[in-house]
Amino acid sequence: MNKKYFLLVLIPAFCLFSCNRVQENTAETRATQLLLDSLFEKHQYFRVRDLVHSDTLPLSEKEELFTKARLHSVFNERKESNKYIDQLLSEFSEALSEKERNDLLETRINNSVFLFDYTAALESTREVLKSDSLSPESRKSHLKTQIIYENLQKVPAQKVHLEKTELAIEKDLAGLSRIPVRLNSLPQMVIFDTGANFSVITDSLAIKAGIEIIGEPFEVEAITGGKVASRIGIADSLQLGNSLLNNVVFLVFPEASLSFPEANYTIDAILGFPVINALEEIMIIKGEKFLIAENNIKLQRSNLALDFLTPIIEVFEGPTSLPFTFDTGANSTALYQEYLALRKEKILENGVQDSLRFGGAGGTITTPVYHTRFEGTIGDRFFQLDSAAVHLEDVRDYPGIYGNLGQDVLSQFDTLVFDFKNMMFLLK
Repeated sequence: MNKKYFLLVLIPAFCLFSCNRVQENTAETRATQLLLDSLFEKHQYFRVRDLVHSDTLPLSEKEELFTKARLHSVFNERKESNKYIDQLLSEFSEALSEKERNDLLETRINNSVFLFDYTAALESTREVLKSDSLSPESRKSHLKTQIIYENLQKVPAQKVHLEKTELAIEKDLAGLSRIPVRLNSLPQMVIFDTGANFSVITDSLAIKAGIEIIGEPFEVEAITGGKVASRIGIADSLQLGNSLLNNVVFLVFPEASLSFPEANYTIDAILGFPVINALEEIMIIKGEKFLIAENNIKLQRSNLALDFLTPIIEVFEGPTSLPFTFDTGANSTALYQEYLALRKEKILENGVQDSLRFGGAGGTITTPVYHTRFEGTIGDRFFQLDSAAVHLEDVRDYPGIYGNLGQDVLSQFDTLVFDFKNMMFLLK
């Protein structure tokens, strides 16, 4: 065969093979990104982490940066996440879809809140609200938080000085754990609650403690679905033993919304997640001691992630990884509809029908449940519940979350370790 003719035949054939390969890789890459998007939406952060670390995913440079930006955020590495976001918005601005851009801006909002940069949170919120593709629910949510960031934009960043601290825990009438603090100069017993997105205080206690109340009022949706009028309060100082926090943000609620007259009980103040996260490492020993800054943790596989202000723990039921929220302020574990769908046949066959009454700010509600046996592992520690409540209705709209761990699980262990620096939750 003529050599020139052979080359002319070979070159188109090579191009055809190469172009098909590029199309196949593009399709495979897109499928991978759709999978990762779905896992993020369902809060399957641990699975995403494991897939990325396996180094077998066919991702483009843009998609790899995009995934890392979100992963670093949920695993509490805020500055690293922002570096990836900045790189994407700078180098891949034209290649980003509107949804991808919104996702990045929302991630930056979350990072800014944890870095106490409320001006940056407000700027990114305003950018997101310019998008025409936001769902009505997302737009409504951003409009609400915009009011909070507008109120906070001139507030100095929260500062933290940590020293080894040991505080005695006391149980109140509702069985919730309280620790002694000083709000400005006022001694006070407060509830610590990993399930509270923000720290909360009643208006009467805020005035008594000399907490500055700022900005315009806004509505907060309670767990019962009701609306609670709220303001922003700033405590100059919050002292926990030897540790000190300054410029601490509280949501100020009317005392009536945190009172339960039938039980003669009021929740005066709650230390929510921004404060708890800032303490970096907390140990709770036998439900009696609250320790800060022990720094004696042996690093293990991270099993703790964050959905903005909500901590998520990896629970294993056999070999199956199930993301759960956990709540030191909840007496009992709740299993959600995701779990009902996963184990429906077993629950309907062996479970016991009942109803459950629970409440928070704004009152109480009653919901139908099944009681079922539930057991699993956290890290290398096994727990079991003879009777856990499986909710038949959506008490929380939380895709991919199988339930909320309460004190009935946590109290089975002598020591709980919350390490928000290395993102580990350990039981001993």
